[in-house]
Amino acid sequence: MTFLLCLGSNHQPEKQLAFARQMLTESYPDIRFSDEVETLPIGLRNEALFHNQIARFQADATIEEVRLRLKHIERLAGRQDVDKQREIIRLDIDLLQADNQVLKPLDMEREYVKELLAHC
Repeated sequence: MTFLLCLGSNHQPEKQLAFARQMLTESYPDIRFSDEVETLPIGLRNEALFHNQIARFQADATIEEVRLRLKHIERLAGRQDVDKQREIIRLDIDLLQADNQVLKPLDMEREYVKELLAHC
């Protein structure tokens, strides 16, 4: 199955995305990453810029197995529920698509996602 992810961070984003790339590469060796882009926050009062990136890989895994791995990586990066209240996003890894099944249709419509997909 082919999986498409979107990574994002507004707290030490260079460090957090580097950590995510390392962990994801260990889990999914054939993963490929787009360049990082800076984006404005969507729906947050915290005005810290985000760094976002797209990743694509193939794995013999279920959607739920991949989701669990992504949540584990987020926790390893220090993501905590209390951060959400302060609008600090240490690391967010969203599973956008699995094969032809779009799992996050609103995210797929974001301009930066479309732009990154064109180069991934």
